[in-house]
Amino acid sequence: MRKVELNLRIIEALTGLSTTGFYDIEDADDPVAEIISQNNVGGVVHKHLTVIGLNPAFWERTKWEFALVPSSQSMRLAIAYVLKNMTVKYKNR
Repeated sequence: MRKVELNLRIIEALTGLSTTGFYDIEDADDPVAEIISQNNVGGVVHKHLTVIGLNPAFWERTKWEFALVPSSQSMRLAIAYVLKNMTVKYKNR
């Protein structure tokens, strides 16, 4: 995966974390999930786990068995703040 594509997926995942509190992923080894987890922004959960704050109905809307969730509500707010105030510029997509 090219760096630009990876960065766009990270922004997409962070947007999901800040707006809905989750971002579904196909595999726990997803590179976006690894980056977000390594930076303590969020973590990977499996659909058979009980996750406080994650509505069980979420799993009915996705075909994947894994999701990213923010590490805390304050992290979710921090993600939203950063996304709101950032400018992304890419050349030659």
